[in-house]
Amino acid sequence: MRIPTVLTVIGGILLSTSLALAGAMDIFIGNTLVVGVAPDAQMRIYSNEDGTYTGTLPDGTAISGDWTEDGDTICFIRKTPNEQAPICNEIANVSVGDTWSATGLDGAELTLTLVKGR
Repeated sequence: MRIPTVLTVIGGILLSTSLALAGAMDIFIGNTLVVGVAPDAQMRIYSNEDGTYTGTLPDGTAISGDWTEDGDTICFIRKTPNEQAPICNEIANVSVGDTWSATGLDGAELTLTLVKGR
């Protein structure tokens, strides 16, 4: 998976049924979101309670930025390695251990899994 393609993945990270609950992002805090199109092309995202996130691209490149939540919408704003405009989507209604599919901004079919811990 090309890095530019992976970077658009964040746009599809939390797609699915939306939650209208305050703190809908809570399930993602302290857990790992694994996103990819194949087992050898996965990125990992770690959302922190303080509104930041860190992660790694499939090639091991570290990424980081901020996230904001407004009702059932989450926005990721990547700061490093290259700052990007916010990518916003509805928050998925998932639990730890769930796997679901989404379409990335580039049209690629993505597999997302929320795993316990970091």
